[in-house]
Amino acid sequence: MVSRPTGREPGRPRKRPAKPKGGRGRGRPTIMSRPGWHVYAMFEAYIERAKEHWGISELQMLERIAKDLQLGDDPIRLPSWRIEQIKENPSQLSAEGWRLGKANRPLAWDLRRTLERLRKGADADHFQAMTASWRLCLDGELEKANEARRLAAYADMEAVFDEQMLPIMRDWHALIDAYELLRRATTPA
Repeated sequence: MVSRPTGREPGRPRKRPAKPKGGRGRGRPTIMSRPGWHVYAMFEAYIERAKEHWGISELQMLERIAKDLQLGDDPIRLPSWRIEQIKENPSQLSAEGWRLGKANRPLAWDLRRTLERLRKGADADHFQAMTASWRLCLDGELEKANEARRLAAYADMEAVFDEQMLPIMRDWHALIDAYELLRRATTPA
């Protein structure tokens, strides 16, 4: 016995509500929406520069960056419970060998994945523009400051250019000039 009429013909099944198309939830936010994403563009510029000038691979450069980021931490130190296990059974020490000297690799791989997402993501053109702007800053050519500012403005990072990138560009310019002056002074005529 039905307590109230449903409005459908007897024997017909109830209609189920249609499932929403697409994924559930709000989705993954783009990296560009995070504050400070321009630092990844700086890493990318350093990596490109190292490849061109010194032939250093991307992974080697990312490991160096990861090592610098972890400075001050002690990533090699094992947890105390693990040290106790090793004291009881010293043969387990070889199982921890992958950590020694390579503690920065997980961070390097995370950086690599993030850079890949930025290179191929929806905002790849903004990321490439910001990377090109960083490259101009690292080259230290002050004559190209307007072009670097234009590229940063395309990525909506003109304020970051004025506050952080332009001073770095000036510093690189001074370093390159000092190097050239030193090179000329020490090179026999």
